[in-house]
Amino acid sequence: MHGFECHAAGHMIFEGLVQEGMAVTRSIHDRYHASKRNPWNEIECGEHYARSMASYGVYLAACGFEYHGPRFIRRTKMARLTHANGSHIRNSTMLFASRIHGVLAFAIALCIASVCTAADDRADPGFQSIFDGKSLDGWDGDPNLWRVEDGTVVGETTAEKPARGNTFLIWRGGKPGDFELKAEFRMPNEGFANSGIQVRSWEGPNQWQVFGYQPDMDAGNAYTGIIYGENFRGILAGRGQKVVIGEDHKRQVVKQFADSGELAKVIKPHDWNESHIIAQGDTIIHKINGHLMAELTDNDTVARRDGVIALQLHAGPPMKVQFRNIRLKLLNDKKRGE
Repeated sequence: MHGFECHAAGHMIFEGLVQEGMAVTRSIHDRYHASKRNPWNEIECGEHYARSMASYGVYLAACGFEYHGPRFIRRTKMARLTHANGSHIRNSTMLFASRIHGVLAFAIALCIASVCTAADDRADPGFQSIFDGKSLDGWDGDPNLWRVEDGTVVGETTAEKPARGNTFLIWRGGKPGDFELKAEFRMPNEGFANSGIQVRSWEGPNQWQVFGYQPDMDAGNAYTGIIYGENFRGILAGRGQKVVIGEDHKRQVVKQFADSGELAKVIKPHDWNESHIIAQGDTIIHKINGHLMAELTDNDTVARRDGVIALQLHAGPPMKVQFRNIRLKLLNDKKRGE
C-alpha cells in the first residue's frame, strides 16, 4: 500500500502541493519507523530504509527534477505521422493527460484513505467507533428527541417536544466495566443546555431512564468536567478534585489538584470539546480536551463496576446537544453483561 502512497505523494509535490505531499511522506515514515519495527535500527530495516521504490519518486519531486518522456515521445510520434494536423496532436495529448490525471486522482484517494486510517490508529490505538455517523444503529432512545444530523448525534427538545424528565440515548452494545471512552460534544446554542455521558450505569423503571455515574457537561460550564451521580448520590467529584468515597459512604476530597475556574478556561463554549472518560477498577477519571477535570475512587458498598453507556438530554427549557466521534476502548477485552 505504501507504494501507492509514495506515488501519490510525489505527484502532489510535482503539482505544487508540497506540504501535503510531505505530510503523506511523514505519515509513511512514522508508520514504519524503526522504533516500531526494529529496536536495533539496522540500516536496511530501520529508519533509513526506503519502504518502496516509489519513494525515490518523492525524492526526485522534492529535488525539483522533472522528465516528461512519455508526453514528449507521444507528441513526436504523432507529429511525424500527422505533422499538418495540429488538432489531432492536441487531442492526443489531452487524452494522455486525462489518463494520467485519472490515475493520479485514484492514487491520491487511496493515499488519503490510508493516511487518515493510519493517523487515527496512531492517535487512538485500540479504540473502536460505536457511532457510525449515519444512523442510530446500536443505540436506543426517544425517536422524537434523538436524530443523526451531519454526522453527529443530536439530542434536542423544543416547546412542542419537551423531555418528560431526563431522558437518555442508550448504547446497546454491552455493559463495559474497565474501558476508555472518547466523545466530542457541543451545545451550540445560547441559553440552557445540560447533558452528560452515563457510564457504569443502569436503567430505571421508566423507558429511556438511566441512573449512575455521569461525567457532566452544561452550556454555562458550571458543571462541565465534574463527575455526577444521576439519581446516585449527587455530585461525586467536583472540577479540580480528587475524591475518595469509603465503605462508610463518606465522601472525602483528598486533593484539590487544580482551580475549578482555571480548568473552565480550557472548555470552549458552544464549540466542540472532547470528553475522555477512563473507568478502571474502583476509579473513574474525566478529562476534557486533554486536561484532567475530576477523579473519583469509589469504594462505597453501592459502587458499580460495570453498566450501560448512555447520552443524556436534560429536562427543562428547550435545548440542543451534539455528539460525534464516539469511540470505546475495552481494557479487559470484554463487555460485561453480554
